[in-house]
Amino acid sequence: DPASGAGGKSGGHRGAGAVDPPPLASGPALAGSCVSQIVLEPLPVLGVITGREKRDGMTSLRVMIVEDEPLIGAAMEMLVEDLGGSVFGPFMNLRDGLAAAESGEAVNCALLDCNLAREMSWPIADALAARGVPFAFTSGKGAKDIEPRFAGRPVFTKPVDDSKLKTFILQHSGG
Repeated sequence: DPASGAGGKSGGHRGAGAVDPPPLASGPALAGSCVSQIVLEPLPVLGVITGREKRDGMTSLRVMIVEDEPLIGAAMEMLVEDLGGSVFGPFMNLRDGLAAAESGEAVNCALLDCNLAREMSWPIADALAARGVPFAFTSGKGAKDIEPRFAGRPVFTKPVDDSKLKTFILQHSGG
């Protein structure tokens, strides 16, 4: 019925006194409602901590990674970020890793691949030790790859157990 303003689009006839439903609230009308309380953040999946969630005291965690295998370096980087930290690196060769270690960049600890494209990472380890930065080695062959002067340093045999890396990182998180 055009005179009633119904326009005939509803498919039915409205009787006298019919009231249109109120419009859906939007914009400022929602300000006081519980809908405005919704925060869109990624949810943890199966206990994994996303990079946006920081553990208490972990907001300043910074880990240097030296690894020449891109997939292993990326996996280590994700592990650090899952703990709420950030990564300095990954550095894929001796030259870049040594320059980073000597840069004075603040890090809580470092993870060093022993063998970087047939170059050993000992100079990087020496530079970190001189700065007092805790570090651990990762190696495909285990402790037998390690120079005797680093015998007291942790060595993680590849493939590295994530829980062991997490334990090492958290021990040096400063939190």
